[in-house]
Amino acid sequence: MRWSIVATAVLLVGVVVWLVLLRNGLTDTLYRIGLPQCQAAGGDCGEQLRDFADQYRWTVNTFGALEFLPVLVGLFWGAPLIAREVEQGTHRLVWTQSISPRRWLAVKLGLFGLAAIAVAAVQVGAVVWWNQPFTGLGLEDTSPMNGLYHYRGIVPFGTMLYGLAAGVVCGALIRRTVPAMAVAIPAYLGPRVAVALSREHLPPAPHVLRYPFPDGNPRSGLGDRQVDYQIVDGSGNPIPGSSLTDICPPDEPLEELGRGTAKGRPDLECIAAHGIRSEVHYYPVESFWPLQAIEFGLFAGLAALVLALAVWWTLRRIA
Repeated sequence: MRWSIVATAVLLVGVVVWLVLLRNGLTDTLYRIGLPQCQAAGGDCGEQLRDFADQYRWTVNTFGALEFLPVLVGLFWGAPLIAREVEQGTHRLVWTQSISPRRWLAVKLGLFGLAAIAVAAVQVGAVVWWNQPFTGLGLEDTSPMNGLYHYRGIVPFGTMLYGLAAGVVCGALIRRTVPAMAVAIPAYLGPRVAVALSREHLPPAPHVLRYPFPDGNPRSGLGDRQVDYQIVDGSGNPIPGSSLTDICPPDEPLEELGRGTAKGRPDLECIAAHGIRSEVHYYPVESFWPLQAIEFGLFAGLAALVLALAVWWTLRRIA
């Protein structure tokens, strides 16, 4: 296991170096396009904000590589922890000495659990440090609810613990290191993807805001995470945007189409008379910690259940 610990330490150093390079490059872009100078002068910085937002969004997309850290912890720490001992038969020698199987498991799981927490702490600290220069620019993507939500807060601690637990239970059940490592990947990714897909259905529920169509969102720039947008009629029923010109034909069609239809901007007075509004479902910035707590609890609880299964199986079927 020593080589895997060393490899993980080298990987963490590489992640930190990678973040430093990304931050330096993005900071250079920030000053090259003159956004801080424009904001300090109180001018219209819309063009600079759009240019920087494109660069920031592209950079943040590369952070998806951090999703593999819990997978690697499960592969190289969790899967071999029990499987290698059983595969090589060394567990018999260890457990016939003064160390009982229960104590051996407690020490091993405790040490590697703390190590997994340390890895998560390094990741979260590095990501928060990376994002500091960009948080005051007024960009939606720099809000804690967007962009880097998955890589900060307490969720990474839960996913890291579950990644370790998934590897441990696969090793205990399969008792072969390489097959256990292969199975540990879907064992982690399955719940991870399931939580990501169902996140909007977990408590707390998204807030709902309706405002006149086609006005801009009055909460724009507050850092909300928008999860849904639709156009609704006066009764709150969704209507497709393509049907607006059927309900309220444009005063001055921009383009005549076939079968007597016209393409253009719907009559705004008609839109108001019909009570047509925009409806946004969103999470405000204040929902960051409640959402993080729910997701952390799911992964931490799942990790505890999976580790309990691994311990029970080891003590009953292997020891």
